[in-house]
Amino acid sequence: MFIVAFALYAAADGTITTETGDLTLSPASGNILLDGKLGIGGNTPSYPLHVYVQNPTSYAGYIYNTDPVDGRGLFIRTANSASVNAVTVKTGAGYVFTILNNGNVGVGTTSPSHKLTVAGKIYTTGLWPNAGLIFNHHSIFEGTDHSLRIWNNGDNPIYLLPGGGNVGVGTTGATEKLTVDGNIQASGKIKLKRPDGAYACCGPDNTNQWVCTNC
Repeated sequence: MFIVAFALYAAADGTITTETGDLTLSPASGNILLDGKLGIGGNTPSYPLHVYVQNPTSYAGYIYNTDPVDGRGLFIRTANSASVNAVTVKTGAGYVFTILNNGNVGVGTTSPSHKLTVAGKIYTTGLWPNAGLIFNHHSIFEGTDHSLRIWNNGDNPIYLLPGGGNVGVGTTGATEKLTVDGNIQASGKIKLKRPDGAYACCGPDNTNQWVCTNC
C-alpha cells in the first residue's frame, strides 16, 4: 500500500487525517478494508458511508462506469421485508421518492401501496404515441388534435374533443356534446331539453312502445 500525502496524522482513536495534498490508497493486491464508519467531507459520520457536501454547484456523489458496452451502475441490496425502504430521496421539502423492497415506487410518499403511488398530479408532455398512460389493454393519451382519448386495445375509443368539449364514442368526429357511432342502451328514460326550455322524457311505455312526453 502506498500512502502519499503532504502531512499525515494518525490519532490514538485510529483517525487518519491529511492537512494538505491527497490520500491515495492503492494496494498491489487484495482489498481495502474499513471497519467502522467512513466520513468524506466531515469527521462525524452517522452511517457506514457518510458524504458531507456544502456546495450549491456540486453533486454529493458521482458514479461512472467507463465501460462503453457492459458498464453497470449502482447495485443496492437490502433486507427481505417488503416494507423496508430500499431507496429514499429526501430534499428540504421532505421525502420525494421512495422504492420499497417489494418493488413499489412512491413519488411524494414513503409508503406506496401499489407499483406506482403518486401523491400529487401526473403531467406528461408530447402526443400519442410518444406520451400518455399505457395499460395492458387500454390507453389514455392526448391525440394530435389535442383531444383526450381513452382507447380500448384499438377498438371503441372515447374522445373528449378540445374547445367545445364534445364527446365522441366510437368516433373522432363528434359534432354534438355527445356523438355515438353505434347503439345506445338505457334502462330508463332519456331526458331531452326542447327549444322552449321545457323537457321531454322519451322511453318505452307500458306496451313497450317508444313515446316522448313532457317531464
